[in-house]
Amino acid sequence: MPKTLSDIAHAVLLDGAELARTGRTRTQYYERTLERKPSSIATATKGFGMSRSNDPVRALVTGDNGEGPALALGPSAGIVLGVSVASASIRAAAVDANGFTYHARSREPAKTLAATQTELFNLIKAITTDVLESAMQDEQLLVQGRLPFLGIAVAWPTPLDREKTPQGVFTHPSWTANKRGLHLRLAKHLGIDGKHSTASRPRQWCHAIPNAAATAMAAAFDYTRSEEYQQKELAKLLLVVRLSGRVSAATISVEPKKEANHARISGWMISRLTGGHKNLAGEFGHTPVNASTLKALKDRRTRSCPDFVPAACPCDPEQLSSDHLEVFAGGEGVGSTIPSRR
Repeated sequence: MPKTLSDIAHAVLLDGAELARTGRTRTQYYERTLERKPSSIATATKGFGMSRSNDPVRALVTGDNGEGPALALGPSAGIVLGVSVASASIRAAAVDANGFTYHARSREPAKTLAATQTELFNLIKAITTDVLESAMQDEQLLVQGRLPFLGIAVAWPTPLDREKTPQGVFTHPSWTANKRGLHLRLAKHLGIDGKHSTASRPRQWCHAIPNAAATAMAAAFDYTRSEEYQQKELAKLLLVVRLSGRVSAATISVEPKKEANHARISGWMISRLTGGHKNLAGEFGHTPVNASTLKALKDRRTRSCPDFVPAACPCDPEQLSSDHLEVFAGGEGVGSTIPSRR
């Protein structure tokens, strides 16, 4: 019985790395997994009743015997704009359904935490426009001459509650004056809020996620493609701690491969982030540090280690005597204790 497009997509996600390890050829993959006997990609897509230019999901075997990647989803599965906003930089790239990135851009240093909402949104708009304009000239990403753009996903340097409202890191009043989620605010600013979507112009989505949660999802994505994961029969809990401008953590449960409706489902597709009651689990950067603990650490430091220089916490930039963990373990705090090379 012919496999559905959903079955094919799951097979591609599951078998990409496996195909490279086993050394199976293109023909073997199509015969054993997709139950077809194509002599080329063109005949394969035709056999599935697809067109190479407009099929919803196109499976492409791009290499044999380690000429990698062995297997990938085609561009018609969609392109997403991925953006990472850190405390002092902004990065963006076009991302396909395999997690491959294209036309990456960066702005560094960039004033993000002290910027007004409009200033930061304009910085995001500038860098994403640069990425999209470059991607729209890339023939390998186009489908029928158009970029199959699905939307934008932004990793933010701030805790977000369940409504995607920023919690306490952005310091300008413009961030708290608006109670809507960051994904809705940015979508409106970029003009992709979906109000004017049609059949020929489908709705484009905007997502918001904390940096630590995005890092946890990336760790889970890599883990589901490891040899260790192939042998797992139970879920695995991954805890990711992010130390950059901020201090935060995220937990994700990576499920094992499962069978459903005679098709295997990738554990990546059903992994679950743990956010807690208010979606703020792991945001421990603003936990107060006990004064006696700080004194004990100071007394035990070696002579080569300079004294700590107080840094402002992003949640209160005017207060240099904050006892928040982020002041000591965040980017500025760690940097202030590194000895000079002079």
